[in-house]
Amino acid sequence: MARGMSAGAQRWASLWSGDINATEDEMRWQIRGMLAAGLAGFPFWTHDAGGFLQKPGDDLYERWGLAMGAFTPVWKPHGIGFRFPWTFDARTQALAASYAEERARLIPYLNTYARQAGATGAPMARAMLLDYPAESAAWTADLQWLLGRELLVAPDTGDGHQAWLPPGLWYSYWDDARATGPAPAASRRADARIPVFVRAGAVLPRTAPTPSAMQWDHARLALDVYAGADGRFTLLEDDGLTEAWRTGASRASAFAWNDARRELRLAPATGAFDGAPAARTVTVKFHGLPGAAAVRLNGAEVASAWDAASGTLTADLGAHDVDEALVVAVGTSRANLP
Repeated sequence: MARGMSAGAQRWASLWSGDINATEDEMRWQIRGMLAAGLAGFPFWTHDAGGFLQKPGDDLYERWGLAMGAFTPVWKPHGIGFRFPWTFDARTQALAASYAEERARLIPYLNTYARQAGATGAPMARAMLLDYPAESAAWTADLQWLLGRELLVAPDTGDGHQAWLPPGLWYSYWDDARATGPAPAASRRADARIPVFVRAGAVLPRTAPTPSAMQWDHARLALDVYAGADGRFTLLEDDGLTEAWRTGASRASAFAWNDARRELRLAPATGAFDGAPAARTVTVKFHGLPGAAAVRLNGAEVASAWDAASGTLTADLGAHDVDEALVVAVGTSRANLP
């Protein structure tokens, strides 16, 4: 990790933005700096989330040190004075635990985009104009970003601005509330969580909260599928500790969601790494379906549960060899299977 770098340093290290003030103005400039760094070829940008030179108050620490920081490429809530969550109030401590767990659940997703960034230089935190160059609003939406291609992050920066949703259907990451863009969206939520949106068609790989990428349980695969559009995702796995992936010690698993057919295909995994399991249990949670439905795996019905409160359908596919092709079909009702 280094600072004060210039052109040519992209090949060497992650870029740290240096000692910064703990103010809302600085928070906004750090977002713009992160996007500029990504466009300049520094995909692993980091900063002192919450500011360094002063200790932020509870509200700024929640919105910047915790919420925004948790959805950046490298989360580092570091600064002068004690920054441990237990030095703040009880609500802040609860939010810190929540964001830490959520980031840990996203390790498979973040690891995939970190690998892609290392291979291609494409930033993990993407300026909106990269994916939506034809949309004029994408060129001025400089206080939000795409984390990977599936998640849109729009923190509350204290200035009352509205976020911008690109064309298409978007879900709230926290409660599945849906909105169709292009449209403005609030950058503040009543529950104090950071606004994060999921693109329709997303297939998000997740895991149980784990302390590090090295301890991610590769024998358990959890996928969240967001209906409303077709989508694809290729999960990249490695040992989480060494750089053996540079010489091919890696596994790729491709997933494809066909929205019209309500069909999820899991292709046979390719590649291997030290400690990679030969089989894994698979659970799929479907978002955005109209109601309870039967789920078939390779033609045979499997156990599924409809949660009316969240509007999600969860199917337990059981354990399967990683080189087995799986086709998961969702019916419109238990009496109407595809």
